[in-house]
Amino acid sequence: MRDKHGNEHDKLGRFTSKGGSSGGTEAEEKRLAEIQQNSPAADITELLGVEHTGHKGQAAVDKLIAEKSGHIKGAFSRSDIGSIDLLWGNDDIGLQHIIKQRTEQGIDIAAFVSTIADTVENGELRKTLRRDKESGVSYTSYEIIRNRQVAVVQPEFKGNKFSFVVTAFKTRKASW
Repeated sequence: MRDKHGNEHDKLGRFTSKGGSSGGTEAEEKRLAEIQQNSPAADITELLGVEHTGHKGQAAVDKLIAEKSGHIKGAFSRSDIGSIDLLWGNDDIGLQHIIKQRTEQGIDIAAFVSTIADTVENGELRKTLRRDKESGVSYTSYEIIRNRQVAVVQPEFKGNKFSFVVTAFKTRKASW
């Protein structure tokens, strides 16, 4: 499709080239590659990887730890917000991020990961307002708190809607 300036965009609205029949210049093609590489769709596709099915609760956590890649839709379920997805992720988000952070803190990983499903499925839900550090944009996320452990879940990640997705997990030092 074309915008009001005659520039072409793909079906996700990403810039593909200047208008006209001659195609893009070398600079335009380079910029297009940069845009596509840095687009939320590219980021999320890479983060999601393969979808693993048939795993719920702690079995979903165990599956992603064994595979070290991919995601599981509806890994957890809650009566108040519904399905929650789990993704392996990278060093900044998801189960890989969570495990990396706890390892750096010297926490027993086997004991720790055995509590994730219980916290997500049975903890107290709290709505929070956060601000993106890069863009300064405010967004809603949710914390699920149980036994001083906090799972952070979001209904959206990098502009992509999810049922909900676990993005972080932390331990609170203060008692409730």
